[in-house]
Amino acid sequence: MALCNITNSLVTNIITPPLGLLLGKIDFKDLALNLGGSVEITYGVFLQSVLDFVIIALVLFIIIRFMNRLAPKKAEDMPEASKSPELQVLEQIRDAIGHPKL
Repeated sequence: MALCNITNSLVTNIITPPLGLLLGKIDFKDLALNLGGSVEITYGVFLQSVLDFVIIALVLFIIIRFMNRLAPKKAEDMPEASKSPELQVLEQIRDAIGHPKL
């Protein structure tokens, strides 16, 4: 819930005003298409919701990416240590004899 409030505040108070300045001081929520009479399509509310979603997705992406960089690498991602020559010779002997790998 706190992330939602912070994100909404970020969008409403920090990002939307400069965009409104660039677009001629227009608030997205006030954008609407009047079809006559009391019928009105409020596409500005939709645009604001899309902008909120994109910002939330971007914030979550950055947080998860940062956490993945901090996490230790898995053993399968680590390069395999090189085998000693003695071990390689013993494996070749084992394979030549025909015993299954252990």
